[in-house]
Amino acid sequence: MSADAHHITERREDGNGGFRAMVAALKRAKLDPKDIDYINAHGTSTPLGDEIELGAVKRLFGQHAYELTMVLDQSAIGHLLGCRGRGRGDLLDPGDQGPRLAAADL
Repeated sequence: MSADAHHITERREDGNGGFRAMVAALKRAKLDPKDIDYINAHGTSTPLGDEIELGAVKRLFGQHAYELTMVLDQSAIGHLLGCRGRGRGDLLDPGDQGPRLAAADL
């Protein structure tokens, strides 16, 4: 868990909160950054937010960041607050075939 206590809705410009959360997640899962190939990012597809989040990803993953698939679905499905995990789970097929939401649906 991380909370940079910077602002109630804005991220720190250096993306440190997201960076620390990703570091902690990898450590807890006993994974190396190179083990990751997909990131479902938090961003809402705003220029500032996306830039900050991408910076944190590049900081952690280095050159491997360019090999990742990164999706920001929140801009399409909205900010679900407390039910975020459930809302995103509903987009997946039961067989985990990937998101049902396609670019053509936007």
